[in-house]
Parts: sequence; structure tokens; C-alpha cells
Amino acid sequence: MEFDGEKKQVEMEAKVTMDTIAASSGKIVDPRGKINQFWNARKGAFPSMGSISPSYITLDCTVPRSMLPDALESIQKISKERNIFIANVFHAGDGNLHPLIPYNPQDKESLIKALKVGEEISKIAISMGGVPSGEHGIGIEKLKMEEYYYNKEEINVMKRIKETFDPENLFNPWKMFLPNKLPREDQVLKVMWEWE
Repeated sequence: MEFDGEKKQVEMEAKVTMDTIAASSGKIVDPRGKINQFWNARKGAFPSMGSISPSYITLDCTVPRSMLPDALESIQKISKERNIFIANVFHAGDGNLHPLIPYNPQDKESLIKALKVGEEISKIAISMGGVPSGEHGIGIEKLKMEEYYYNKEEINVMKRIKETFDPENLFNPWKMFLPNKLPREDQVLKVMWEWE
């Protein structure tokens, strides 16, 4: 854990955190100057995927913290069933999952397989009471999750807000809502935007 801010605020937050850990029978480990070693291990998780695959998709679906073990088991099961390596990086503190799904950018089928696996993981997270995005937004590859996560009324409200501020649909025209038709014939976009 790392705290940032004004000295008094950091001291107060650190005390509350330490008291909470102690009250929960948790263990506090002082790295004694090895803090960079721990952070570097976490920060190196994403770049280290380069030794496994030239490219990967990163998800950021989120589940309730109590569901983390079940979510990780489900991802492992998908990995075995689909015969695809999935590296699990996640935030234990808030349930934010970052499964890293490798693919070969020279092989369209490899990308399509990765997208479908990501879709399956996102649907599992939502079914566990989670959300399709905890940090990075919906984006193109998760657009169809809107219809799985939000009801029609919620989507209509969001559309009305967008139309109010962007009546000509100039701002990210293919990123916020599923388009009525694809901007071009593209197999990858078809997988991203259309349910089978």
C-alpha cells in the first residue's frame, strides 16, 4: 500500500489502514527499503507479456471483492477450455480485473479468438455483480456490453445526453453507442459489435 498527499492526511489514512488490518487479523509486512522491488514487480507484469506474445488485449472488468476467487477460477477455466494463455493481473483492493489475453497481430483469427475470450470474461464479471469497465471506459471492443449491462431506458438517457451536446455525432462517432450499421465491412469490427 502506498499513500500520497499532505503529511497529516497521509498519517491519518495510514493509521486507519493499519488499524483496519490489525482488527481483521491481517499481517503488516514492512519491506524495509525494498518498496521499489515490490512496485517494479507489479509494473513489470504488463511488459513481461512481450515474452509470451507480441500483442495482448487488456480487460478492466470489475467484480465485488468477495467474488475475486470465483472470478479468477472462472478465468482459469476459460483459459483451459479455449486453450489460450491468460495472465491475471488485478487489484485485490477493489476487484478490478486485468486479464491479459495474448494474440498474434498478423493473424486475424487470433485477434478474434482473444476478443471472444475477453467478451466471455466480461460477461462472467457482470453476472457476478460486476461492471464491464472499472477504469478505462467502454471503448470499441466492449460496446456490446452496454446492452448486456444497461437496460434500454438507461441507454436512451445516455443517448439523449450525447445528442444534446453532439447533435451531429462528431465526437467519437463509433465509440459510444453501437452504430446502426458498420462504417465498413470489417470482420474484426463485426465480432466486436455483433452478438453471434
